[in-house]
Amino acid sequence: MFEFPDQMVCHADSFFIGQPIPALSIDDELMLSQTYFVLPLDRFASSMLSASSISALSSSSPKNSPIKFGGSPFEYIRGSSGKVLIKVVPEFITRLITRVM
Repeated sequence: MFEFPDQMVCHADSFFIGQPIPALSIDDELMLSQTYFVLPLDRFASSMLSASSISALSSSSPKNSPIKFGGSPFEYIRGSSGKVLIKVVPEFITRLITRVM
């Protein structure tokens, strides 16, 4: 993280709309067989994840170009407090950040 201060590492299964962006701290250890994203800090205008911050991940792609994604990009799950959370599925984020023009 010291080598790339303009990037953050996030666990792929931790993206929830309306929740803080799940950046790992310098002391966190990566777990074997888990998926992580290395994302540019400048793509996130806020510390909270929103639909617009997710769309910023693909801003280098052509405008108005649809994403061909077979399933739903979101899962609705009940959190430990009983509140419904909107999870962004990792495959959708992968599709966004690996899109080519």
